[in-house]
Amino acid sequence: MRILIVEDDPMVRDINQKFAQRIEEISEIEAASNLESAKAFLLKKKFDLVLLDVYFPEGKGTDLLKWIRDEKIECEIVFITADKSVETVEHAFRYGTVDYLIKPFTYERFEEAIRMSLRRIQAIPEAGTLEQSQLDQLFRRDHQPKQTVAPMEKGLSRKTYELIWREIEKMDHPCTPEEIGTSSGLARVTVRRYLEYMVREGVLKMDLSYGKVGRPQHLYQKVIR
Repeated sequence: MRILIVEDDPMVRDINQKFAQRIEEISEIEAASNLESAKAFLLKKKFDLVLLDVYFPEGKGTDLLKWIRDEKIECEIVFITADKSVETVEHAFRYGTVDYLIKPFTYERFEEAIRMSLRRIQAIPEAGTLEQSQLDQLFRRDHQPKQTVAPMEKGLSRKTYELIWREIEKMDHPCTPEEIGTSSGLARVTVRRYLEYMVREGVLKMDLSYGKVGRPQHLYQKVIR
């Protein structure tokens, strides 16, 4: 997940950057201190999410949001600001912002906004239709993964576990670590470790598939209870 932080206050920008670095799904972070610099970043490369302040010396973050929509730049927006005015909040949501954080905020609330954005990015297909359950997953703030997991073993991350589980749920066939690694962006070795943990938990089962040549493939699928 690539994010762009647009914030003119260097101290707040640094805090946002440090918060973002704690979320392992975020692979790249860029920062812009003004609106023109932000536009240059957005025209130069693709970002999944923009963390946007409202007040800048040369204008407002809501103007940048409108520009992003007019330019048809596809990215999620989360406002991080001290502006509590109804006018700004209404403007932000009218132009499709995912969330709105009022300073000061906790890391937990910051992470919630990032994960809501990540959920939308991962869940919305490029084409086709969506079922009600998928829409509920996208818009309900209290959504939690359905599965119940035991306390994690040492060295395993619950966030990574949940990321891999979401990828498994998208598969309509037994999957290999390579497939999950490709769809999640994680290393095959890491995925394999989590899949084996899920097998020990009893939520997955593993079968070997023997082809004509080479080593057998490890295929993982959910256990139907």
